[in-house]
Amino acid sequence: MDAQYVTSAALADQLPAPKGPEVAFFGRSNVGKSTLLNALAGRKGLARTSNAPGRTRMANFFAVRFPGGHEVTMVDLPGYGFAQAGAATRKSWEHLVGAYLDRPNIKLFIMLLDSRRALDDVGLDPLDGDLINDLARRGSVLLALTKIDKLSKRDANQALKNATESVKGFPTVEVALVSAENQTGIREIRGMLLAAARSNLKKEMPEE
Repeated sequence: MDAQYVTSAALADQLPAPKGPEVAFFGRSNVGKSTLLNALAGRKGLARTSNAPGRTRMANFFAVRFPGGHEVTMVDLPGYGFAQAGAATRKSWEHLVGAYLDRPNIKLFIMLLDSRRALDDVGLDPLDGDLINDLARRGSVLLALTKIDKLSKRDANQALKNATESVKGFPTVEVALVSAENQTGIREIRGMLLAAARSNLKKEMPEE
């Protein structure tokens, strides 16, 4: 597969017109979205990474082409939940993401969650839970538990069990273990991207 940066949008009216299937990536500011995007593309510099969480304030669009000509766009949405973000930043995030979610060509939502947050059997954090609930009502969701290379095999399995239990009420949500460091789950997500690229472009829209 080949991946290229296309454009970025800081405001809702800067979002490009919907064109072709898209896969949207959500996650907290320090969950490793850029690192995962780079791993999926096989290019370290495709999406910018930072040691300072919360730097991504725009929706970034990356075009992915598979052999055979199938194409899909990966969309890196601004991270949420960063403690130092002010009210204006949170409002801007809500406006941009809200506008993006109205697009009819989103085929899959991939929500990243640090696997270490899923170790305690207390259910999803309210902020994470609310977002999953919203996304699950809109379509298919992959809850990707990231950074599992930092966990023992036992803890990784426990995180998977806890997260799966937390979303059992959402039939459109699937859970997977992911690590950009050791490539766990990368092949499977690439398969999902290809499936999205091959899917029908237009969703059936309800009649007025």
